Amino acid sequence: MKDASTDGQLEARTPRSESAGEVPDLAALAASWLEGVAVMIREKNKAYGNSLGNPIRVFSKGMAPLDTILARMDDKLSRIARGTSAGEDVAKDLAGYIALAVAAGWQP
Repeated sequence: MKDASTDGQLEARTPRSESAGEVPDLAALAASWLEGVAVMIREKNKAYGNSLGNPIRVFSKGMAPLDTILARMDDKLSRIARGTSAGEDVAKDLAGYIALAVAAGWQP
């Protein structure tokens, strides 16, 4: 299995391995992938200087942090719908934005 924390991808697996008769632990695989999302959030937060929680407000004056996060989620969903990523892992980015939105008080 690939290391989910390094590339954000999970190895494709069938529900049952025909040769071994094993059922993969999907919860463990998902948790491993989510750990990679958490690492990405921390790295981006450090690189961008907490721009979601404390933006410099050059152009987006008056936008609440949650509104900024939701707008970025819309952008990611647009890329998914149009199939036009710019090389990023849109699923991982979207999961990160959802986590940040919940942390900012979003209640879907």
